[in-house]
Amino acid sequence: MIKLIVFQGPSGSGKTTLQKKFGAPKIITCTTRSPRTTEKNDIDYHFMNRESFELLIKQGKMLEVTQYKSNLYGTLLDSVTNIEDEVKSIVLDYSGAKRVKELLKEKCFRIGVYANKNDCEKRLYKRQHNLEEVSQRMNSYDFEVKALNGCEIIINNSDSYWDNVEWILHSLKEEIQKYN
Repeated sequence: MIKLIVFQGPSGSGKTTLQKKFGAPKIITCTTRSPRTTEKNDIDYHFMNRESFELLIKQGKMLEVTQYKSNLYGTLLDSVTNIEDEVKSIVLDYSGAKRVKELLKEKCFRIGVYANKNDCEKRLYKRQHNLEEVSQRMNSYDFEVKALNGCEIIINNSDSYWDNVEWILHSLKEEIQKYN
């Protein structure tokens, strides 16, 4: 029985967009960065100070941790191992997705979200990222695309496929129901 849907793919591929459209409740991850004006604590992230975050790491309570621009991001281990009733979803990079698959085995269903490099770059610029940020995020593009091969299903989410997103998600839900 599947308990967790993991969306993984390169930066700008549309992982969070597909997660929202898919509709499964999301697992809220943690960060040490300050909230943006539109973000709310315990809805968008669990915002915390660095000391609290590092204490969770030392206590072995984090599934995975990554650092971006001197801020820490991570997932609480309990948030993925204690899923009871409904299927939940999360967006993770390759290492986090691999770790959760190792822990949950068949209870984890990884969805690879692919988009071509130009589309990813355009989307990152649309999010108001500057050239340096886009370059930094795109450095791992080739690696993240290759890592999609470990996913149970891969969705081509390039701009030319946006009209098919509803159909893709419907098919995806049907595919996941086969596993449940």
